Amino acid sequence: MRAAAKPQRWFSGLVATALSLLLSALPSAAQTTAPLTFGTTPTTPVFSKLITPLEDAAIGSPDVWIDPALPPGAPQRFVMAYAQGGTDTKGRIGLAYSRDGIEWSRAGLPATILEPAETGWDRHFLDTPCLLRKDGVWYLWYFGATSNKTNGGAIGLATSSDGVHFIRVRTTPVLTVGPAGSWDSDWVESPSVTLSGDQFIMYYTGVGADQRPRMGRATSPDGVNWTKDPANPILSPAAAPQAWDSYAAAQGSIISQAPQTYLVYAAVSLLDIATHQLHPQLGLVPLQAHTERLPNSPAPVITHAQAGSLPNSPLNPAIVYVPERQQLYIYYETAIGFGLARQQLN
Repeated sequence: MRAAAKPQRWFSGLVATALSLLLSALPSAAQTTAPLTFGTTPTTPVFSKLITPLEDAAIGSPDVWIDPALPPGAPQRFVMAYAQGGTDTKGRIGLAYSRDGIEWSRAGLPATILEPAETGWDRHFLDTPCLLRKDGVWYLWYFGATSNKTNGGAIGLATSSDGVHFIRVRTTPVLTVGPAGSWDSDWVESPSVTLSGDQFIMYYTGVGADQRPRMGRATSPDGVNWTKDPANPILSPAAAPQAWDSYAAAQGSIISQAPQTYLVYAAVSLLDIATHQLHPQLGLVPLQAHTERLPNSPAPVITHAQAGSLPNSPLNPAIVYVPERQQLYIYYETAIGFGLARQQLN
């Protein structure tokens, strides 16, 4: 959801650099095929904002969890955490349930499950939630900041025993920015957490002084104390100036419950920056291990046109595997709600 503010920062002072890179580039090679090609997505969102003070400004950053303890068709099998943009300019975290991942309901749920703190680093704006359940505990990582208008912000954590009532684990972030001059020195956001045995693994977005979003990885024994990978950033914009993801490669979402582990990410090209347009697209890469640097997706799997050519879409993807259908679902943010694309694996 913060993407509404970010593009203005991306454009500022970068047009000349983008044009220089594009004009000096060799002719682009033929575009290769993406690892999976998702079908055309419906133009009607599967989830839209409510006309209430909590959501009237915007909704964004969906993250979807399939509860493996519940059978297919159970009312709360699909759980979605998402960002709420209020008319008071604050950001909060909301919750919704679904039987099938397509029809969603907020019925019986509180209006919001996490409010900005009264004081401190996350006292104004919350965004980019990530849900995970382990050993009966629900974990909710989130981006927090003192403002939605300026650079800055970090990642916090709240936990719950019932998946509805969350309490912050501490008053400080669990993942913070890097040192001055580093690739993630300005802010970190968009956590996506998976498990490898008892170890928590987070893929996250970082932004440095050059304002070009990249992805990093961190590990933790408890979801609270994190160690950043020394190989970070593990996914960067493509080196070829003509590439579809040549300016930003970030906002990743990881799925490891599928037959193959995948990471989906949002990207913007240098051409977008040079022409003052924002036509984000989504890429997909397979992972063999949580220790490798990631290759860029050779082509997008969901294009700006597939997402209805709406402003600032598709962004902030969330990928889940639906075992009873043997399908991958990718949810994504648009200007009018959340879209959904599906891919049959076999």
